[in-house]
Amino acid sequence: MLDRLSEYKRRGGIVKIDGLMSAAHAVIAAEAGADLVGIIFAPSRRRVAPVAAKIMVDLLRKELGARTPPVVGVFVDESVENVNAVVEEVGLDVVQLNGSDSAEVLGLFSCPVIRAVGPPPGSVATEVQRQIDVLRLDEKRPALWVVDAWDPVNRGGSGKRADWSMAAELAATTPFLLAGGLDPESVADAIRVVRPLGVDVSSGVETDGMKDFSKIEAFVHAAKAAFAQQRPRVPTP
Repeated sequence: MLDRLSEYKRRGGIVKIDGLMSAAHAVIAAEAGADLVGIIFAPSRRRVAPVAAKIMVDLLRKELGARTPPVVGVFVDESVENVNAVVEEVGLDVVQLNGSDSAEVLGLFSCPVIRAVGPPPGSVATEVQRQIDVLRLDEKRPALWVVDAWDPVNRGGSGKRADWSMAAELAATTPFLLAGGLDPESVADAIRVVRPLGVDVSSGVETDGMKDFSKIEAFVHAAKAAFAQQRPRVPTP
């Protein structure tokens, strides 16, 4: 799986659809061209119990076979033991940590890690880069980064827009997936302004709090078209 994530990182243009709660929506996302699909295991209205997530993942893999994108489980301040148990039970490919997990625990998970950060308002790129540097153990941990909007309560999925100006500066030194307030109408502008490695969406592809087939497809297509026109910048050493 690290090889697959490394290939995504090399070519850029990653699209992740998060907060999926049914195999049908995951299939739509994958067939539209999503590179990663996410399931929430943290407290959230989108939370899925492991037993239901296993059914969902099994159905997804039965439907798509080798075309199944990596399945990401999103956790917030959960113990390594509990996360690894869910990874085993559900058959997750990757875990995404949206909490306050320290660098020391990142190598203890049984699969590759995506680490999310949500810089508070007023943060500057150099401060966020220092935060990332503290969390970076080596080139493989974490495998990918997510930069999200800051929210004092919700660790992702709030619908708030991230600071694109700060993110654009950060993208010059660290490749990451941009999250926070994206939708099919705004994602192309976000890619043009920030030039991230990829994009990550949840609430922006929902209608009345539920995932929307047409919005998922529109988001993936808009993002892929924007990436095709403007490759993510190569971070400076």
